[in-house]
Amino acid sequence: MGRKEDLEKYIIASYGLIRSCEERIRFVDDPQAKGRYRAQRDEQWELIRGYLREYIPLCHQLGVSVPQDIAQLTTHFREPDVTVWSEIHVLFVDDEPQSVYPMIEALRDEIPCDVICSTSVDNAISVLESTQGIDLVITDLIMPSESASGSLLYGGLLICDAIQRLEIEIPVIVLSVVTDQEVAMRLRKLGVAAHLRKPIRLSELIETVQRVLRERRQLPDPELVRREINRRHLEILSDYPSDRIRAIWALTELARYDSQVGLTIQKVAESDKDEDVRKAARRAIVKLQKMNKQAH
Repeated sequence: MGRKEDLEKYIIASYGLIRSCEERIRFVDDPQAKGRYRAQRDEQWELIRGYLREYIPLCHQLGVSVPQDIAQLTTHFREPDVTVWSEIHVLFVDDEPQSVYPMIEALRDEIPCDVICSTSVDNAISVLESTQGIDLVITDLIMPSESASGSLLYGGLLICDAIQRLEIEIPVIVLSVVTDQEVAMRLRKLGVAAHLRKPIRLSELIETVQRVLRERRQLPDPELVRREINRRHLEILSDYPSDRIRAIWALTELARYDSQVGLTIQKVAESDKDEDVRKAARRAIVKLQKMNKQAH
């Protein structure tokens, strides 16, 4: 059994546990028992989130569609009450996918984005021709193409050419070890938003992506984000007066963008009267610590 089939099995098993917990929440009267089942349910949703982050790019890499029943689960993670800005759709192209996975994970941790990973020039062009809503393309420069002659080609240039041919306005960030001035000049003529030299620091990539998207008004001004976070912070606390465990997980999403929200979770973990809520807050803190380590 391959990794794709393993992930499908894990996703289905976790969703089965979620359904079971929701049934128990509906029929159990004891508030403490309800709290425990809610915590178990939310833990399973977090597991599914992790599985989907690996499963969906893997499906794109294998050239297969995501089953409808699994695709529908992604809607759970797009609730308006925890969204600071709209999700960004990124096409990442590299014929050595193992080398870009750390970059993809860093992007997901810093920016609310859905990443499609393509391992060939021809597949990437096919995705651009058939998929609407791509906000950004990040591509390696040196890649072969089956549709062009030569064993070593600047495949990234072919992708830029395709974007111009298709007349779609998508910013492109090119990654390469090439320092050739002629290539750099051609990239500028093709309107490439940024050209980063390998090896690339994760912080440099994140800063460049944020700058490029902000210039295209696809990411809001940081001050506006801060204000929106503060507003949602207070709103979430009032949205879930009787379901504080649910509020904790909503706040965890916001805490990715502002450390002050993390302090709220810390206070809950230390002083809330409900033991189940304190446990949920401690689990949320552990999750935040893991995300911070991955980002650095």
